[in-house]
Amino acid sequence: MLLGRAHWEPLAGSVRGDTGAGLYLRTHGAVGIDCTDLGGGDDVDRR
Repeated sequence: MLLGRAHWEPLAGSVRGDTGAGLYLRTHGAVGIDCTDLGGGDDVDRR
């Protein structure tokens, strides 16, 4: 993930434990980018 510096402080105040940045990213217009061609697929996060 590439996160602009303007988001560092507000994001740091919104994450707790294993919650992560998902809610912050969704409410601030984060855009997903297909990067499937950048690796071998060995490190895949699953729900």
